[in-house]
Amino acid sequence: MPPRVSSGREAAYRGKQAEMQRKPWQKGVLSHNVDAMRNLLKAIGHFLSRQSPPEKPADGGYRAYTKRFDRIVTSEALIREHDPALVDGKPLREFYKEFRAFTQSWRMQADIAALEAGARVKTKIGEGRLKDTVVSLLIDHSGSMRGQKTLLTMEAVSIATELLVNLGVKVEVLGFTTSSWQGGTSRWLWLNRGKPPCPGRLCDLLHIIYREASETFPGSAQNLSAMLLPDLLKENVDGEAIEWAVERLRMRPETRKKLIVLSDGAPVDDSTLHANGDGYLMRHLVQVLAEVKAAGDIAVAGLGICYASEGLYRLSAEITTPGDLRGPLIDLLEKVLVDADSDQPQGVYH
Repeated sequence: MPPRVSSGREAAYRGKQAEMQRKPWQKGVLSHNVDAMRNLLKAIGHFLSRQSPPEKPADGGYRAYTKRFDRIVTSEALIREHDPALVDGKPLREFYKEFRAFTQSWRMQADIAALEAGARVKTKIGEGRLKDTVVSLLIDHSGSMRGQKTLLTMEAVSIATELLVNLGVKVEVLGFTTSSWQGGTSRWLWLNRGKPPCPGRLCDLLHIIYREASETFPGSAQNLSAMLLPDLLKENVDGEAIEWAVERLRMRPETRKKLIVLSDGAPVDDSTLHANGDGYLMRHLVQVLAEVKAAGDIAVAGLGICYASEGLYRLSAEITTPGDLRGPLIDLLEKVLVDADSDQPQGVYH
């Protein structure tokens, strides 16, 4: 039984009892937690600002504000991180099997064209040079690649990988995107430091390894299922992705090194472009391609996905429909393999 109280204190007592019966978020606990979280984030930002100074460009040009939050993961690890992943309400593995069955009709003519092209390539350059060749396929995972572009790209990579492996060529398959939209922890760190001008790249890169050049299994089909993860496709920083792919190629023992970039447009990261100017990422891409061209040890080609990329790459093709898998795709692969540019020491591009 509650204690007796005077009429003057009764209202205050009942108010206290009601306060004790309220749910935590009704008592101001939530607002207290929000304030505590805000203070924690400020403390973390202060710590990181002392631990992660901005990256400084060697020539005063392009830079990443910080590379601390960039990631390189395998496709298998990415799938495990998102498990259980659903695509259109179905488990990823089940959806991918249905996709592979559906695209069999796309492949019939492409497989015939690949066999014919392979025979021509063997005649022109010989099996010895083919075994001394490594090709890297670098895939743009920007948000604009969503839908049929992704399906078309997956099939193009699968066909290209099988053709190259059957010829004895070493094949690497890589992808590039960002960990989040409109920047990430890098941008948050920049904001916490007061938004200094000209910060450089402000997003957190996500680079994906689908197949390493050292692997010998016949195809890359199963590993490509990670491309169907619903929240994978975000922003694209092409210049740094090409630098990464080139660095990996240069560690390979093969003499003939080739890189094919599969993309549907210009590099875009809204947070970076807003802070540095609209042409910032494109200028860097052009600069990187010029540096690779001057080095002369790697031939770079472009496969545009519903996009004409001949302005960037000396060898290029465009695919827009499944029918292009047997024409432009196979023609480009044949030209890349026969092309002698990466066999020369330097100054090979004209």
